[in-house]
Amino acid sequence: MALGIILAAIGAALLALGMGVQRYAFTKEPLVPFLGWQLPSFWVWLVGLLIYFAANGLYAVSLSFAPLSLLAGIFTTLLLWNLYIGKRLLNEELTPQKKYGAFVVMLGVIMTASATSDQVPTEFSVEEIQGLFLCVSGTVYITLLGLVIHICVAIIALFEKRYPLEKRESEMLEDLQVESCKKITFAKTETSGEKAIQTITLGQGRTPLNESVSESTPHTRTLPYKLHRSLTMSFGSRDTAPLSNYIRTRSSFYAKPEEVQKNQKVPSWLDKCMALIYPGSLGLDEGVAHLSMKAFMALIWQCGKTGTCGEPIIYIMFGLWSVTSLATLWWMRTVFKRYEITKALPIEYGAVMAVNAMSGLIFYKESKYMETWQITLMSVGVFVIVIGLMVGLREKQKQQTAEPSTGLHDKDNILEPI
Repeated sequence: MALGIILAAIGAALLALGMGVQRYAFTKEPLVPFLGWQLPSFWVWLVGLLIYFAANGLYAVSLSFAPLSLLAGIFTTLLLWNLYIGKRLLNEELTPQKKYGAFVVMLGVIMTASATSDQVPTEFSVEEIQGLFLCVSGTVYITLLGLVIHICVAIIALFEKRYPLEKRESEMLEDLQVESCKKITFAKTETSGEKAIQTITLGQGRTPLNESVSESTPHTRTLPYKLHRSLTMSFGSRDTAPLSNYIRTRSSFYAKPEEVQKNQKVPSWLDKCMALIYPGSLGLDEGVAHLSMKAFMALIWQCGKTGTCGEPIIYIMFGLWSVTSLATLWWMRTVFKRYEITKALPIEYGAVMAVNAMSGLIFYKESKYMETWQITLMSVGVFVIVIGLMVGLREKQKQQTAEPSTGLHDKDNILEPI
């Protein structure tokens, strides 16, 4: 169990670091100070993404060594790392509200850890996993969870259709292109009959092409920044700026609060409801992903010894894990496209924490190995963590700083040059 706790704690710290590096990558243009170098934002973002994947891998392994309800609390410590990395890397203000929230979260983590029984099993056979899904409590739990998620998806789909964003992604990309002076300029030569020179300015790259122009005055044209177009332009010009622009406009995760797109026609009461449904449903989906991840890791960990690697339940769990993980990618893009990270993230994490705790107590029947006071203490601890999330992360826009840190090479920063 100790190994699982250590791996989950390290994974939480790395996850916060990965998220921080990804956000930091788009705070400066065209080059980002990183570990003593000046790198294009895309490569810094890619480093953050790799750290993010490594963190999730550590958390997946930790599920084989400790109860899900316990690791749910341990993994929530990533929020504390978010505060520290946000201050040191992104120069975000560490307000008293955040400090109080962090204290409450840690109190809840201590309560959940103290309530865990060392009798809770962490290894499951094929028959045991099948039994968990086929028993009444497991079937009802999974069915209700799936039903709530599908209802939320239907509501979100109707809301997206009824109240679309004021700007489409292509328009946001065009605005970003103009602001960054990444545009295509056609300048006709003064000699009659000669072909004009088309200059494509993309971040630090410049590519001349030949094309005839019929107009007598210079003009500009903006190309659509679809994914395939961004990749083509980046490879063709050996410049990652188009790809970086594409990534920046996919969600408000990389945007400042004032840059998040809104639909002014949405009623205030409905906007508040959707601000709960969007990130809350994302947290529910991630909870299902963690539930299936634990089942798959438990099965694959011992299938070689028991000769059960060909059992259908293993592939079913892997399929459920894969589908919910891929759905998370779409969900994150949809959520953070409408709601700034400081508003959506605490609701998302609160939902993940609650679902993981319930999955451990109800689905994996960890409550069978716990006394009444332990179940009560863990339930209270989960509630305290959720309260701490709401208190610490529901920051007002005026409390957010707009100036990021100067880079990862400063002597007081969290990372030193290599």
